[in-house]
Amino acid sequence: MAERLRLVSGREAVKKLQRAGWTLARRRGSHMMLTHPDFRWTLSVPDHRELRSPGCSGRSSGRRV
Repeated sequence: MAERLRLVSGREAVKKLQRAGWTLARRRGSHMMLTHPDFRWTLSVPDHRELRSPGCSGRSSGRRV
């Protein structure tokens, strides 16, 4: 069974990503854009109190509809 991820804030996620080599390139509204020298894309992190894991929005909690 997969281990559940701990909820973190957007700022906490950015701090951890910066330790992994990502740099804060810019900020637009409530989103922080990070870049990494080894990757061609930009990572967008929302500046929210709690971040949900990707792909969870709109899904029910195990129930089939």
